[in-house]
Amino acid sequence: ARALKKAGPDREKLRDAIEETKGYVGISGVYNITPQDHNGLGVDSMIIVKIVEGKWMLEDY
Repeated sequence: ARALKKAGPDREKLRDAIEETKGYVGISGVYNITPQDHNGLGVDSMIIVKIVEGKWMLEDY
């Protein structure tokens, strides 16, 4: 939605705006989208959690 607001309905401008997305915190991690990486999630942007005795705990990896 942010990219569309920034770029308007032009396809190329919208693509460019999406590819400039940096540091977007989403449900699966922190997204940094580039022209080479449209997924935007790198290993360094994810965490592993586990449930221990009903509480969420960070997992060392």
